[in-house]
This record gives sequence, C-alpha cells and structure tokens, in this order.
Amino acid sequence: MNAAALKSPAVCITVTRATGPTDLCGKPHLFAGLDCWAKSEARLGALSYQPEQAFAEGAKHDFKIVFANGTVYDGTISCRDDDRNCDIRAHVLAQLNFTAGVRPAHLTEEDFALYQSMIPIAKRDAARLMLETHDI
Repeated sequence: MNAAALKSPAVCITVTRATGPTDLCGKPHLFAGLDCWAKSEARLGALSYQPEQAFAEGAKHDFKIVFANGTVYDGTISCRDDDRNCDIRAHVLAQLNFTAGVRPAHLTEEDFALYQSMIPIAKRDAARLMLETHDI
C-alpha cells in the first residue's frame, strides 16, 4: 500500500466570499465528497472576478477544510481574474510546504532563510505533520 492511501482525505470544504459585492459575501458554500477540491475550485473560478467592478483585481474567500480524521484546516485565498489562484489545494500545499521549509522558486536562498527564521519550530513541525498525514 502506498503512503498516499494512508493519508486522511478532505471530505468537505466550506468557502465564504469575504470581499466584493455584498450580495456575494458572507454566504457559505459547502462542497462535500472526495471531489470537494475540484468543486470548490470551480466555484471560486466562476465567482472570483466580476468584470463590472471598476478596478477589480479579484476577491478574497475564507475557507475551511474538514478531513476524514476530523482535522480542520482553515485559511483565506485571494483569487484573481481569469481563474488564477482559485485552487485551494494548490494554495494549501504552497502554504504548508513553505512553512515546513521548502523554498519556492521565486525566493532566493537568503530571503527564504530570513522568512524561515521567523517561523516557530513547532509551526514548522505541525506543517510537516499535516503534509505527511493528510491527502492534500
């Protein structure tokens, strides 16, 4: 059995728009099932950018992910027009990998070391554990 099979999958994601038109904000949308990643990405891509908003650059959405083992991960994603940055899974992986100590390509080693020096060891360890035990 491979390691991914032992990881706890996401079973639901709740997404609530936080910025933008008031008629779109504050209304939670629940995406349940093992395909909740794809469902939430489709929703974010469809509603993140409103071309009628002058000078709009996108929208922020709060999200909460519940995994099969009961673990909850929450955060905020800032989506952009043309469906850019609407993938919660990619966003969470980037955040956890950065926190765990994986340097993103756009940062120099020096800059990355500076950022890492500000992250408590316990937070780094928690990010590593989350990556090891959850199917993200």
